[in-house]
Amino acid sequence: MTCNRRARVIIQSPYLTVRRAKYLEKEWQALASRRVRVCVFLQEPLWWQTSNSQISAEDSIRIDDLRRGMDYLRCFRIHVTLRPGIHEKLAIIDNAICREGSLNIPDGD
Repeated sequence: MTCNRRARVIIQSPYLTVRRAKYLEKEWQALASRRVRVCVFLQEPLWWQTSNSQISAEDSIRIDDLRRGMDYLRCFRIHVTLRPGIHEKLAIIDNAICREGSLNIPDGD
């Protein structure tokens, strides 16, 4: 994903991994340096609002990973929002849908 002449990038994905977010670090840096507004919408996990005493150890690990991923993106001034029921994977650049489905966006798209 190159960043030429882009003013806004919106990404919607049902999940986030720290590993994938870090894989795109150069792109996040380029967008941030150009002051491109980036908004990421992620699916709010069903267990997100559950009290800590009711969460399994596995879900606790998932919560920590999601929080780390969100914090990582915020380091690049990326706005992150959790929404229930997100299933679609979208990347929208400057109000034109550039990619729907897999978000394995190759360099140069």
